Amino acid sequence: MDKKRLFLAGWSLFLFGVGLSPVYPEENQASPQLMAQRMRIPRDYVITIQGEFDEGKATTWLQPSQLRAGRGDNVTFINESTIEVRIRFGRGASCREVSVKALGWNLEPEKCYETRDTLKSKEAATLRFRDVGLYHYEIEFVDKDRREQGTIHIQSEDR
Repeated sequence: MDKKRLFLAGWSLFLFGVGLSPVYPEENQASPQLMAQRMRIPRDYVITIQGEFDEGKATTWLQPSQLRAGRGDNVTFINESTIEVRIRFGRGASCREVSVKALGWNLEPEKCYETRDTLKSKEAATLRFRDVGLYHYEIEFVDKDRREQGTIHIQSEDR
């Protein structure tokens, strides 16, 4: 008789526990989107600045000129040209001057920022975007009448 009671008690606990599981589904199994946001590792992207200047002839480009990234991702600009460059983010008549090192920490999509220092040949600058939005930027080749434009589209984490 004791074995029968023990058996029934065990089954009762089991059935009671199974019966409660749909009441709190988030504790038992998180949604795929929630899990992705919790476990998301920031990604790294690279934009190379290219430029060739020969006797009055200039060829410049950005690779890629348009980029999609997520909030919190890192975007590194590498100056592969032989000319120093300045970076300008945003559009507007009056831009806030910032250093290259401070550029990426507080960018807002609707404001304008311009670097006061330059990115020399073979130097890099890494930016991290925390706000979702479309960021327009312009690369100015110093002492040359040349500019390249691009966009970075920052999306939410679950892109």
